[in-house]
Amino acid sequence: MKNIRRFDGSVRSLARVGVAAALVSVLALTGCTPDAVPVATSAPTVEAASPTPEPAVLAVATVIIEGDAFSLVLDDGSAGERVLFSSSPDAATASLTAALGAEPLVTEIAEESCEPAHTLTKWGAVSLVSNYAWLPAGQLFQIVVDAETVNGVAFETNGGYRVGGSSAALVASVPGDQLESLTFEGSTYEYVKLEIEGGSATGDDLDLWGSFVSAKDGTINRIVSPLSYLFGANC
Repeated sequence: MKNIRRFDGSVRSLARVGVAAALVSVLALTGCTPDAVPVATSAPTVEAASPTPEPAVLAVATVIIEGDAFSLVLDDGSAGERVLFSSSPDAATASLTAALGAEPLVTEIAEESCEPAHTLTKWGAVSLVSNYAWLPAGQLFQIVVDAETVNGVAFETNGGYRVGGSSAALVASVPGDQLESLTFEGSTYEYVKLEIEGGSATGDDLDLWGSFVSAKDGTINRIVSPLSYLFGANC
């Protein structure tokens, strides 16, 4: 029985020690030890990172149709991309799609009388013609413009000539051998070889090509580039 009492006493002693140790541990964790003075703490200040400003995306204001390329002018007047007609039609399509903010309608045109087969990619009144046998040598696509603006983007030649504008200043700006005029069914048609990139404007040079502007009764109605000026001569 003495052993039992001794064992019981040991348990009670351990229990007292265990409770005391646990109390000290809890007090230490909470900062409430007899000698501890509570100290108010504050969370560290975290400054929010300033967002990185997105670069401004400038819209295309104008597409300039040249003799060997088309160029983009941004809405702040700065120069954008310049795309050669001798470059990939797919890259040119992507450039115009981004500039106009619209997907084109693509149609495969079958060969017809005096017209080779070709791929026609259209954004309304602006077309990109590719896979076309009558393109000038080394050129892979052609741009045809039938309106002053498309989706708010202006199309013009070097010199600022646009569809819908007067042809008088345009006609006056070129030598006589770069102009053809005829009258048909009461209307006057003018055809201007604006920027010659290959061949000679004098004589029947089958290598003659560049940008082309047509007008009807004094009003510009189409811009095409590049164009073989004597296309269909053997048709």
